[in-house]
Amino acid sequence: MTGCTSLHRRRSRILLAVAVAALSVGGLTACGGAEPLAAATVTVWVEPPVDPASQSTPEQATPTTEEEPTIAATLRAGHLNDAVSSYEQAQEHFEEADKSVEVAAFRSPSGNIYCQLGPDFAACEVEEGRVEPPVDGICRDSDADDVGRLELVAGAVTPVCNTDSIRDPEARKLAYGRIAEVPGVDVTCLSEESGVTCVDPNSEHGFFIARGTFTTF
Repeated sequence: MTGCTSLHRRRSRILLAVAVAALSVGGLTACGGAEPLAAATVTVWVEPPVDPASQSTPEQATPTTEEEPTIAATLRAGHLNDAVSSYEQAQEHFEEADKSVEVAAFRSPSGNIYCQLGPDFAACEVEEGRVEPPVDGICRDSDADDVGRLELVAGAVTPVCNTDSIRDPEARKLAYGRIAEVPGVDVTCLSEESGVTCVDPNSEHGFFIARGTFTTF
């Protein structure tokens, strides 16, 4: 037999497991003298574990919000001559009034005070006799530095440092001692020589306004 046949016989005596292992590593050497196949090399990159304590988290800016000033529900400003200063006092004045008139916008007989009525609101402003705010913060967001209008909305009264006007020079004059009312609207206003008083009976809040003075209650 040739040398190759003898070689195969000797290898047949080797355990099968050894032969399989040899084949998986490099393969058998052929009689022709071919070099065994080189094992493939795989490179694996492993990232080192990151310590959470070593990670820096950028500080986030905390938004700062400037708090709105709280305006007291009860204010007194100006000379306060004959000013109505409470809901109970306003009721007494309304009970002494002559009669009610259906009107949604009116002027005082002097023409200095103008008012509007609507669903759950009343607003009155003076043409002359604006008043310096009795507390800080009232004119905060306005170009004006004095109060010219009061607004009763949803049971709360807001003094307004207005630069605009709701005035209608053609509005009807409401005689002294008369109450302005609108059908279906609870808010009413009373015209008197001393000024105009508007109230919301549901919340029992209101205001008084005149030349050089106002109150809220």
